[in-house]
Amino acid sequence: MDFGEHDVDSAEPVTAAGRQTNNKGWRGQQGDDPNGSAVINALIILNTDCVGGSLFRRFWAHSTLRVCADGGGNRLYDSLGKMEREDFVPMAINGDLDSLREEVADWYRARGSQVVKNADQDSNDLEKCLEFLKGQEAANKGPGSSGGKDGVGLRPWERKQVATRQSSRLNVFVLGALGQRFDHTMANCHILYRYSKVFRRLVLLGEESLAFLLPAGRHWIVPDARTENPVCGLIPMGQPCTSIRTRGLRWELRGEAMAMGSLVSTSNERVMVDGGGEGEGGEEGREGERGVWIENSDPVIWTSGLKKEWQKGS
Repeated sequence: MDFGEHDVDSAEPVTAAGRQTNNKGWRGQQGDDPNGSAVINALIILNTDCVGGSLFRRFWAHSTLRVCADGGGNRLYDSLGKMEREDFVPMAINGDLDSLREEVADWYRARGSQVVKNADQDSNDLEKCLEFLKGQEAANKGPGSSGGKDGVGLRPWERKQVATRQSSRLNVFVLGALGQRFDHTMANCHILYRYSKVFRRLVLLGEESLAFLLPAGRHWIVPDARTENPVCGLIPMGQPCTSIRTRGLRWELRGEAMAMGSLVSTSNERVMVDGGGEGEGGEEGREGERGVWIENSDPVIWTSGLKKEWQKGS
């Protein structure tokens, strides 16, 4: 993902997904995968006030698929001036459409956006957008699209969960998923678990933090120092984690069990360790990388803080 790449300590932008030139097609940059398959970045915009700031603009620029969740279409429309609005047209607006204003729907529809009504009351608008993206990928997936093996040829931020990475080539970033109503935030965290085996990556973004699921296994996380601040956490939401070990945190975990009501790791800080060396954790990263090594017996949520300059209005 751009915002430097989540796992690269570099300011160079990620362009693995290419740029969207219209709202009609599924297009990525070939060659990012040894099998010739493109890695695709998708951005979902929720009905929150995160739209319009620097974080929004950077993710938009490096996404190929852009989808608004119902009232997210209103937020996108209202956050931009009349002239600039023409440059930010999503591929689709999806949801039960109980929030989307008719004039907004008409404006985007006239510029090529699909306006898709899904009246299913057993799913929320974010789930409807995720199902829409699943359908887009299924319709456009060709032979050899399952990605590389053992992390060969993948960018570092695409490699961090190679052992558990799914066959999907789609990375999904959800803008406005954190920091709003508490029940909405919890529902979005629930979706991390529900869709843990569907996409290559699913990341929740708020104005002050990001979060994604670490399935059981070993993980090498290399944050983007320009975008993320050192504050981080590991949260065993949904079920206990019977054992977790880390290297590269100020307060390390050394095989302890974690559970809500018992031990959780919040307000921790990254101090980083070197990758590419011999021994525990070092073999997970490339030579010269600095990151955090984690081994967890059960799924946990990783969260990291974002610097103030990425917040809306900064």
